[in-house]
Amino acid sequence: MIIDIKDIGNWSQLKSVITKYVGVDCSQYSDQFLIRRVEVRLRACKLNSLLEYSKILELDMEERQKLNKELTIHVTHFFRDKSLYKTFMGEIVPKLVELKQNGDKAISVWSAGCSTGEEPVSIAICLFEVLGSGLQNMKIQILGTDIDDITIETAKQGLYGEYQFREIPEAYKNKYFRKVDPDGIYVPVEGIRQVITYKKGDILSPFKPKNIDVIFCRNTVIYFNMDAKFQLYSEFFDCLNQGGYLVLGNTEVLIGPAHDKFKLANDKERIYIKE
Repeated sequence: MIIDIKDIGNWSQLKSVITKYVGVDCSQYSDQFLIRRVEVRLRACKLNSLLEYSKILELDMEERQKLNKELTIHVTHFFRDKSLYKTFMGEIVPKLVELKQNGDKAISVWSAGCSTGEEPVSIAICLFEVLGSGLQNMKIQILGTDIDDITIETAKQGLYGEYQFREIPEAYKNKYFRKVDPDGIYVPVEGIRQVITYKKGDILSPFKPKNIDVIFCRNTVIYFNMDAKFQLYSEFFDCLNQGGYLVLGNTEVLIGPAHDKFKLANDKERIYIKE
């Protein structure tokens, strides 16, 4: 089915049902994004009626879970966009270490929309590599949050197949992962797992972590409407320590009031600094 949002009544009702029963606040997302995801489930259910699908969501827990998964779908792997991690290791981490020399000996990173954990693990590996023996003098704290329960539980389990390693240097794979299954299933080593905490969380909720040094929020805000983006970027600014960094996806641009608060640190990698 091709959704016609000129059918305002039934489309508005469906969005209200999704917000209430699926737990995804539709007011924060663009209609274009929602339509694409809902159409997938309408075809799967062989439905042509928005009203009928609303009724199914009200009654069918399994369908709610399937739609939630469709709305929060993630595709990721370790060191996705290798040039970003090269910049993070070569430019950002050394500056953070220098910043911490005479103060708090802790680096705090938030992976907002962490999916199944590949990004937080990649961040941890970068920090371990740059700090080296200096790890004993620096506390690493990485928080990974995602809106989807199943995704967060998968991240906590930390079981990864060969496909997730397609961009990671082989040396890092050998150093920071342990093979637990002959079919090619790996887990991060204990040191990496100890510095990462995973929690369910909606980045659009008012409750956000504070005193963060780096926020990674990549390829997530593209699904939000303009007002939600404006608010989120301003809240990210408030979450960061002075001298902290915001890392966006390479197709995303900082907009709204926060644009005048942040300074561009690296245009190619969409990295901004709070000065």
